Amino acid sequence: MDPAAANADAWHGRNVSRGSGFQGTFRSYLQHVAVAFFIFVGNIAHADGPHIAFHETQGAYTVTLFSAPDPLITGPVALTLLVQNAGDGALAPLASASGQLTLYGHAAIPLTFAHGGASGAQLMGATVPLADAGTYALRIRVGGNAGKAPASFSGELSVQANHGQRNTVLWAVFLPLTLILLFLANQYAKERAKQ
Repeated sequence: MDPAAANADAWHGRNVSRGSGFQGTFRSYLQHVAVAFFIFVGNIAHADGPHIAFHETQGAYTVTLFSAPDPLITGPVALTLLVQNAGDGALAPLASASGQLTLYGHAAIPLTFAHGGASGAQLMGATVPLADAGTYALRIRVGGNAGKAPASFSGELSVQANHGQRNTVLWAVFLPLTLILLFLANQYAKERAKQ
C-alpha cells in the first residue's frame, strides 16, 4: 500500500504553496498593515515622562519642576515640584508652593502643589487640565520654611496640540474600511479566476 500523500494535490503532480498568488500577497499586506498600526499607536502613546521642565535657584531655594507627559500636550498635565535649600541642596520638606500658568489672551490657571499629589513624601504635585496649545508663562512662589524668605520663580512651559485622539479616530475608521475593500478585491479576484 502506498503511503498517503503529504499534500492533497501531490497525486496530480502539483505542489500548491499556501502563501502563493494574490491570497499570499493579501496576507502579507495585512501583516504589514497590522505592524504599522501598532507602531503608529505606540508613537501616539508617548506619555512616558516625567521630564525636567524647569530648574532654577532664587534666594534660599532651588526648585526643579518635572512635567508629564513628555512632550507636554493638551489635556491633563502632571507637574511635580522638588524644593531644595539653595545652600546645601538638602530637601526642604516644610516648604509650600503655589503658582500659576498663563497663556497669552487667556485667564491664568492657578497651581496648588500638595505633598499628597506626587509620589514621594518630599515631592509636591499638581495636575492641571490644559485645553490650549502654546507657550505658557509659569510663575511659582515657594515659602514656609522657618526663617527663610519666600522666593518667586518664573519660566515657560511649551504645550503642543494633542493630535493623538484625532489620528486614532481616523485609523479606527479608515483601517477597517481599507481591509474590507481589500477583502472584496480578493473575493472578486477569486471569482474571476474560477471563470
